[in-house]
Amino acid sequence: MSDTAEKKQIVVEDIQDMLKAGKTRKDIAEHYDLPITWMAENVFNHPDLKGLKTKKTYDVVVVKRSDVQGTGELQAAPEAQTEEVAEEVAHTPAADFAPATDFEDR
Repeated sequence: MSDTAEKKQIVVEDIQDMLKAGKTRKDIAEHYDLPITWMAENVFNHPDLKGLKTKKTYDVVVVKRSDVQGTGELQAAPEAQTEEVAEEVAHTPAADFAPATDFEDR
């Protein structure tokens, strides 16, 4: 790489937006024209990106029968609905939590 070459700028919020839009890590690596292994080691390990998952999108529209009667088609379709496929879960028990050890026979 020469000194005159412009460095690529990767913005954390852009990566978060791509994940929310349904892009996979592979898609994002291709977007930046970088190897997925390099992206995994250097970008996806960023504290604001670590553990984030792709949100799966579905191209469906929920309609009432009266909305499609007559023409058989909808006039205008709303934006695709998104559903979070996986979310980061960080659970640490409270400091004062102690598992039960003494049970009475009933």
